[in-house]
Amino acid sequence: MPHRWTWLLAAIVATVGGAGVLGYAERDLLAAVARAGRDVANADRPWPGIRVAGEAAPAGRAFGAWLDERARAVEARTITVAVEGVPGAELTATAADLGVHVDRDRVAAIAAAIGREGTIFDRVPRFLASRRGAFDVPWSVEVDAARVRDQLAALKEQVEVQPTPARLDLAHHTTVPHADGASLDLDAAVDAVQGAALAGVGRLVLVRVAVAPRTSDESLARLDVHEVLASFETRFSRAGDQANRARNIERAAARLDGVVLMPGELFSFNAAVGPRTVDNGFAQGWEIFKGELVPGIGGGTCQAASTFHAAAYLAGLGVEERMPHSRPSAYIPMGLDATVVYPSVDLKIRNPWAFPVVVHTEVEASLLRVELLGREKPARVTFNRDVVGVRPFTRKVDEQPGLKAGRVVRKQHGIRGYTVRRTRTIALADGTERTEESLDVYPPTTEIYLVPPGTDAASALPPLPADVAAARAAAAAGAAVASVTPQDEARACSEGGCEGDKPVIVEGPGVHRPVAEQASAPTRLVISR
Repeated sequence: MPHRWTWLLAAIVATVGGAGVLGYAERDLLAAVARAGRDVANADRPWPGIRVAGEAAPAGRAFGAWLDERARAVEARTITVAVEGVPGAELTATAADLGVHVDRDRVAAIAAAIGREGTIFDRVPRFLASRRGAFDVPWSVEVDAARVRDQLAALKEQVEVQPTPARLDLAHHTTVPHADGASLDLDAAVDAVQGAALAGVGRLVLVRVAVAPRTSDESLARLDVHEVLASFETRFSRAGDQANRARNIERAAARLDGVVLMPGELFSFNAAVGPRTVDNGFAQGWEIFKGELVPGIGGGTCQAASTFHAAAYLAGLGVEERMPHSRPSAYIPMGLDATVVYPSVDLKIRNPWAFPVVVHTEVEASLLRVELLGREKPARVTFNRDVVGVRPFTRKVDEQPGLKAGRVVRKQHGIRGYTVRRTRTIALADGTERTEESLDVYPPTTEIYLVPPGTDAASALPPLPADVAAARAAAAAGAAVASVTPQDEARACSEGGCEGDKPVIVEGPGVHRPVAEQASAPTRLVISR
């Protein structure tokens, strides 16, 4: 044997203490190193004894196939993600579904590099150490953060608690304390999922983090609210079937009272008032659905939203999201109303001023008043509403089996459709002025009658007016039939009046005659604050 190899082997023996070469002839050791070097060079398999995540590839098994099989097993492990302190809030999914991916190529490259790097003096001792299992390559795991967030979004929504900002109790000159909310930190969840995948953990418990409200008790301590920026009032009824609707108005108004809009803050009506459910304090009331009045939980909430919108609009606040009703409202002029449906249709208002704005609501008898308060009145606002288009309504007649002869039920009054141009002029204290213009479109509301089967609608019902003038002419000629209450109908029938030539028309549940704003809106309306 050449002298240099003898010297090399002596160095190896000295390095490893002789234990690694016991039982090997010098030439056999060198041949083993050479074979292992060729295997590594061909990327077929790493040196014998090298482990991946604690396990070595079986003898005679292709390393790449074995590595891929183990990686798939890691990705197929199920992980249950739970939330501390929230029983039942958990999600079970595979590591792959949670965005975990094992980088096979990187693991193989690290394993192969152990036999490639350094001089022969470095490689031979490592070869001997490798046979003893001294090298263990960890998994290289990548996590798709977007996938984790998508998978955990529903869990996050389930365990979230919205913070409650501090409010002003203006009636008692006190502050209603704030309360922190709670949420999942999805960025931290990404790291936790990666750690669970690497450790082979089957259950992962996430901790919620506290979420501070936008306004705290301390921030309201020196709030100046002596100036009324703008106010608006609407009226409602408490009589009969309107009692629940009145209750809903009071409930929504109470949720708005004392709310503080910080400078630049975007306010959501739906977030402040919450879901319109019985559990949230709302009752069944009349609301508009697909063009008709129907009973629904929370009916009347729109009146609170509309009154608040009108005050905010006249205070010069920014209206970021708002939708008008599908018909003119009886309680507020067209152009100032706002419809809301939880959670899809919202009213969002932004405070553009350099000081906080406080919402103050009052309900007295049948009057709802909304005031916006602040340290100063920064602008004078003028609202111009012009009717630029009118569309006639149509009539729908449905035969109602079981409806007795001589009785007709008016299920819904017809209301003309309007297109109105809204113009808001904001005159600032520094003398500058800006104007905003937009269009609101209110489709016609179909007039609906329920009649007994076989009724000749043409003779039994009032003529349908083509426009306002025609309607007034028909009324003056006596062609229209006067509506009566169910009590009037009962009295008329007892006197034989139900069998006459003209049926008695009874208003259906929740139906009320259109007010002037609905029946014949003025062409121009101007409001200044």
